[in-house]
Amino acid sequence: MIRFLIPSVPDGKVTVEATATTPCDKTNNTVALLDACYNLDNTALRGISRETLMEQMWEYFTETFDCTADTTKERIQAKQKNKMLKKQLKQC
Repeated sequence: MIRFLIPSVPDGKVTVEATATTPCDKTNNTVALLDACYNLDNTALRGISRETLMEQMWEYFTETFDCTADTTKERIQAKQKNKMLKKQLKQC
């Protein structure tokens, strides 16, 4: 399995790491590829791929948070926060 840690700021480094103590070569290669997609500054498509990937991560994160919210008010706040974060990501 692979773990993603979303940065606390839109242009922060995304942490991609294997969760197994001794990951196989396929997992290590996938981690390296995903880390490059999210974090390399010198690729022409980095901005496009990072933006798309970050939007998907934020959407998944906020949907998960939304499902754990106890009240309708918390769900509404989570959706509003998601919209605000997406706007911030697009500005970067």
